[in-house]
Amino acid sequence: DKVSAFRAGGFGMNNDTLHALEKCGLLYDSGYNLNYLNSSCKLKIDGPLRNDLFRYENILEFPVTCFRNPLSIKVPFRHLQITAVSYKELKRVLLMAHKEQMRSVTILLHSFEFIKFFDKARTTGKPVNINITRFAKLLKFLSSNRDLFEVNGFNDLTGPYVESIKKSENQTDFIPRIPLFMKIGRQAEQFI
Repeated sequence: DKVSAFRAGGFGMNNDTLHALEKCGLLYDSGYNLNYLNSSCKLKIDGPLRNDLFRYENILEFPVTCFRNPLSIKVPFRHLQITAVSYKELKRVLLMAHKEQMRSVTILLHSFEFIKFFDKARTTGKPVNINITRFAKLLKFLSSNRDLFEVNGFNDLTGPYVESIKKSENQTDFIPRIPLFMKIGRQAEQFI
């Protein structure tokens, strides 16, 4: 398949990154992450913090979706990553994003999150059942709510859809806020 999108490892990107992507003919980036902003993610843009799809010159930026991390000064945002949040948090953020009419929710997932390797060569390992279960629940939730959510990969984005996004005025600076009990539940799940 043709490469259609980019995300810098560790969210290490800045404005020059997006200019380079445009020169390479790529239209989509997903390196903007509130959790890494002003550390490895150094993209400078005018206006409020972004948590929804936005346009930067000719690049469509699909930020990794974040929510406000309750009672956390050191890490005020948490990004939607299968290994980083609970299923209840994923579901809650998706429903809140739908209610607030966010145009996109970007969930981060690495294939290696499903296997705990025992060696550096990554030849032996075992399944990470909590991540597999969490991902399966997410897929089931999305499948049973097709009336609310449309799931796409970057290669699925077609010309008319992209053009409608570029013309859309429906930009939001919404950053979901989850209740403290969900954070405590996640931390207990991670401890177990």
